[in-house]
Amino acid sequence: MTVQVTGRDSFPVGGAAVAFAVTSGSATLSAAAGQTDANGQAGIAATPTKSGTLTVTATLGNLTATFTATITDPVAPAALPLVSA
Repeated sequence: MTVQVTGRDSFPVGGAAVAFAVTSGSATLSAAAGQTDANGQAGIAATPTKSGTLTVTATLGNLTATFTATITDPVAPAALPLVSA
């Protein structure tokens, strides 16, 4: 998930520290914080650990962005290929 930070003039803000947290559900985040790049973007990956609603919040000062997803089966393999017989 990626957030973009822009200033009042709508231009990207680089170098801003964004905090990420699981606020509902269960997941492992690739990082608890990130710094925006020259395009004003900071992103992380979330790996769900159980079914249900997952909510991840990104925070910068008093600004908040919320990501919500419904996880149906985070542990079932998508495929089980036969490597050799």
